[in-house]
Amino acid sequence: MLEYVSDYLKDDKELILLSLEKTNSKFDNGILKFTSDRLKNDLDVVLAAVKSNGMNLQYAQFEFRKNFDIALTAVQNNPNAFEFALESLKTDINFVMESIKINPKITRFLNEDILKNASVRKALSKT
Repeated sequence: MLEYVSDYLKDDKELILLSLEKTNSKFDNGILKFTSDRLKNDLDVVLAAVKSNGMNLQYAQFEFRKNFDIALTAVQNNPNAFEFALESLKTDINFVMESIKINPKITRFLNEDILKNASVRKALSKT
């Protein structure tokens, strides 16, 4: 949808937030991908985007992809969004443990060292 609108509209925060609010996550094909760079740096827009569709995390700016709360919100919406969190979060035991509570299938995105962690192994054995 936003792919075809003018740059002016892609930079309209109110329109983007309304689009995210009204769009069913099944049809949100990366709204954040097509917003202006300015809005990709806007906390309200990024948070609304990952709440609408966690996979929007892949289009978020660096500082949001390393933000514990934003990345976890994305994972809550779609566990596959874990893949797009920065490596620093993917190796953060607290983030990993919270993500496992949401959906243990995120383990396919974990590196070997994290999978060997006793706390992670214990959490996975309970699922």
